[in-house]
Amino acid sequence: MKLQRIFMLGLIATSMALITSCSDGEDGTDGIDGATGPAGAAGTNGIDGTDGTDGTDGTDGTNGVDGNANVRRLIIDTSLEPGNGANPVVFNAQFSSLLAELTPEVLDTHAILTYAKTASDLYIPIPGPYTDGAFLYSFGVAFSDARATFFEYNGVGWTDDFAEIHLVLIEQSSSVGDGGGGQQVKAPVDALASLKAANVDVSNYHEVVKYFDID
Repeated sequence: MKLQRIFMLGLIATSMALITSCSDGEDGTDGIDGATGPAGAAGTNGIDGTDGTDGTDGTDGTNGVDGNANVRRLIIDTSLEPGNGANPVVFNAQFSSLLAELTPEVLDTHAILTYAKTASDLYIPIPGPYTDGAFLYSFGVAFSDARATFFEYNGVGWTDDFAEIHLVLIEQSSSVGDGGGGQQVKAPVDALASLKAANVDVSNYHEVVKYFDID
C-alpha cells in the first residue's frame, strides 16, 4: 500500500514537470479574406426641406419712348442766316414755314432735341460747345410759338459753318397710375430719361435718328 502511494506521487510529479516544460506553439498564418458581401438595401429618402421665402419684387423699369409715330424731324435751311457774329439769331415761321409746327401745344407736349449740321456733315448738339479751329463757341437755344432763338454765350456770335438746323420732336407719352380712391391718372413720361434708359446717347444725332428709324 505504501509502495502504491509512492508510485502515484511519482507519476503526478512527472506529469507536472512535463506540463511545465512545454512551450506555446507559433501562431498560424492568417487565412484569406472572405468575399465581399452583397450591397445593403438603399436607405429611406429624407424629408423635403421647407420652401424658402419668396424674394422681393424688382423695381419697375422706366417706361420706354413710343415708336416713331410720335416723333418727327424738322430740317431748317440756315444758308440765309444773318451771318457770322450775329447774336442772338432768331429763326421764325417767316424764315422757314416748318417752324409753324412749334405751336404752344407742341412745346408743352414734346421734348425737342436740337442739332446744327455743318458743311462737313458734323452734327453739333445744342446746347453745347463747337469750335471751328479759330474760335470756341457755346450755343444755347430757346423755343417759343413758331420761333427758335439761338444764343452764343462766349461772345463770338453765330457761325456760318452751320448749314442746317435739325429739330427732333418727341412726343412725351403718358403712363397710367393709381391716383388714389380708385382713380386712374396720367403722368408724362420723360422722353430723355427713357432714351437714357435705352442707352441712347442724345448728344449723338446718328444714334437718335437710328433709334427712331427716321434717318
